[in-house]
Amino acid sequence: MMNLLHICYMLAIVAVVLSATTPSPAQLDPPLPTLPDQYYLRIEANLKGRDTVYVEEFYDGPGNQGSARTFRNNETHWVTYDYENLQQVLLTWGDDGQPVCSVANLTEFGFNIIPFHVRDGRPIIGSSSELFRFGEEFNETYVGQDLVRGIPVDRWVRTIVNPGGSSVDLNYYFSVLGYHTATNGSQVPVRATLNGTAPNRNGTNGTHPLNHVYEFFDVHVEPSRNSWSSVFKPPLGVSCVGRRRRKDLPRLPDFFKMGLEFLYSAGKHSRFSSLTVSYNYPGRMTEYSRAGVWRAVHDFNYGLSYTIDGGSGLCNITAFNTSSMVRFHPDYVISPDGRHVSVQNPTSFLIPPDQTWIYEGESTFRGLDVESWISEPFSMDGTNRTVEIFFASINYSSETFPSYVTHFPVQQIYRTQMGPNSSKVVLEIFAFSQRDLDPFDVSQCFSEDEQKPLSFDLEGEDNFKKHVQNNTVNFYHGVRESVMNVTGLPGSRVTHIEAEEGVNEVLSIFVTLLGVPKIEGNAVNSTQNHSIPLDEAVKKLRSAIDRGTFEVNFTAGEQSTQVPVVKGSLREDFSDEAETVTVTMGVSVGVTVGIAVFTLVIGLVVGLILVAFLQKKFNVKIPYLVQDL
Repeated sequence: MMNLLHICYMLAIVAVVLSATTPSPAQLDPPLPTLPDQYYLRIEANLKGRDTVYVEEFYDGPGNQGSARTFRNNETHWVTYDYENLQQVLLTWGDDGQPVCSVANLTEFGFNIIPFHVRDGRPIIGSSSELFRFGEEFNETYVGQDLVRGIPVDRWVRTIVNPGGSSVDLNYYFSVLGYHTATNGSQVPVRATLNGTAPNRNGTNGTHPLNHVYEFFDVHVEPSRNSWSSVFKPPLGVSCVGRRRRKDLPRLPDFFKMGLEFLYSAGKHSRFSSLTVSYNYPGRMTEYSRAGVWRAVHDFNYGLSYTIDGGSGLCNITAFNTSSMVRFHPDYVISPDGRHVSVQNPTSFLIPPDQTWIYEGESTFRGLDVESWISEPFSMDGTNRTVEIFFASINYSSETFPSYVTHFPVQQIYRTQMGPNSSKVVLEIFAFSQRDLDPFDVSQCFSEDEQKPLSFDLEGEDNFKKHVQNNTVNFYHGVRESVMNVTGLPGSRVTHIEAEEGVNEVLSIFVTLLGVPKIEGNAVNSTQNHSIPLDEAVKKLRSAIDRGTFEVNFTAGEQSTQVPVVKGSLREDFSDEAETVTVTMGVSVGVTVGIAVFTLVIGLVVGLILVAFLQKKFNVKIPYLVQDL
């Protein structure tokens, strides 16, 4: 009895084992692998009788983009396909290690690594099945299972008949269903082979044997877009002439302040410098400063430069010098006759004009989402040059900015190539802001008798909450421009602006007008209004207020607002509690050296680009003449 039970038990085990190991008809014919519409993979292509080629392939069907990097004969080629613009962008690297970019029309090539076709008038990337030449439309035959590099695979084959009767067998080996690779892919390509004969391509009749083996590695199915978003465009800093990637550069606001750090490098040599820049386009003023060392205020209303020693308070006031200074400052525009100077418009202040710009796309810089542009290469002074600029993306916001500001610059790179020698200037831009309430203060250059503190009131109640509290910068700029317009004074002579709410919620405006600057040397053309006396300016302001015609004009967001000034409210007989500054004319040797270094740095950075354009005609209003030199 025990022997019979034992035999029955053993038979049952054998039955279970056989049922578990004997393939069913479904297992013998596994489902055809479905190729992904997004992937990354590496290929080792061994071409019999020729060579070995390494390929990295990036395919993004939904994004309508594809690219490939090949390494062959110790040379690297990178190609990307811009189907929207029907362009192929090819990068190679020269003996000096520098990338060389070329752009061509996709229709000029009989073969593209990643195919495309036109659907409803729009170029579309070919499907992954078209790229692999594998799928239901190709009628593959299942051969069976095998091992490739230790990986269990399913093998499919189809025969390709060439014109003239020759044929090749295309074998594909996919990992079996349920086997997961290191990248967690299932049924991914592991190997492909081409065996047979093919027609000769060298112009001779006949055929030649074909035996190619393609090994697939590191297959990523639907990779993270964040990890490969940059693989479909040239590397940053590479300019491709003729590339059709256009997007308008952001326009800078009319007034701003920013911190700058310069790093100039050429071979083993490098230099570093930093400064702060303030800019006011409506007021036609700029300011350069190094904290505690010096400040230089440029007043384009007069054509004057105020240079102030940060330690001693010593001040020099000089006229612009078109023969020596204009080359080294990015805020100048000079006329063809060499005698007229005006302030740069907001965009040209940082972005060289008359360039063709290529949109590079989105990336990340200093933790910010940014967009970047690069100029097409241009020649100047026997060198080839490019300029690259990065702006924070439109969706960026921070406490540094009013909510309506969208783009602001974060970096510029100037590259110069002269034969085998190259140099680079990196301009880092920090703390780009519109919250500097009263820059361009040159009151240190004027004695107490040359300063006139004034005050007047605005009509209405609750003006502080309505117009100033959440719009202080625009309001203060509006006060300055309104006073400039009625008095005829330039912005540098309207300073110390404050708004205070008094009794009954009446808003009082405080402002100080400055006298005629004491200019060293032959200054600007005497026909200009740079010499309006202080008493005459006060008289003009009082007359407008007494007549009830003076109002403060300012912007709030994108809206223009006007608030009338109370008639007869101008006051000048009140005590100014501000500390009196004793002014001595002249600048120390240390500041003179600092200005020289500053001039050199600015010249290296921006002068490299702008000098070629300064002699061209710009659509700007020329406010004055400078001295003849």
